[in-house]
Amino acid sequence: MKFELNPVGICSWDFQLQQGARILGSTVITGWGESGSVRVGGRRLPVQKLGLASGEWHLVGPEGVAARASKANLFSRKIEISFGSRKGTLKPETLGRTYRLREGNQPLATFNPVHAFTRRMTVEASPKLDREILLFAAWLAILMNRRASSDNGNNGAVGV
Repeated sequence: MKFELNPVGICSWDFQLQQGARILGSTVITGWGESGSVRVGGRRLPVQKLGLASGEWHLVGPEGVAARASKANLFSRKIEISFGSRKGTLKPETLGRTYRLREGNQPLATFNPVHAFTRRMTVEASPKLDREILLFAAWLAILMNRRASSDNGNNGAVGV
């Protein structure tokens, strides 16, 4: 399945998942921390960071934690995600901003910037991946790209 991830504003790190003109969900990263939410099907699911220096996040659903994500160490951009009985790995392609989510060797989703000067992304996702997990993985990829953009000294500014 093919989608687009589009920033909601020129300076925003909040995104909408779209298929054509249809908005299927959204991500929000808070400006003052590494938490936020994903919205899908009219439901808002909080994303909580566990501790200030932690590399662990939880996607919280109505029944409790729906997914967990953790980075192995401070310097890695590789993130392990567990959801239900499944486990996936979200990691960048080499040094770029493209992220791939895999379950073992099986691709689940790819988040690929449209070009070098934009935050807009194309998304290819397996139909076997729940939309809230797709948006959680997108949220994490966006967060890693926001960090990288801030680390480059441009205060997070990348083209739309």
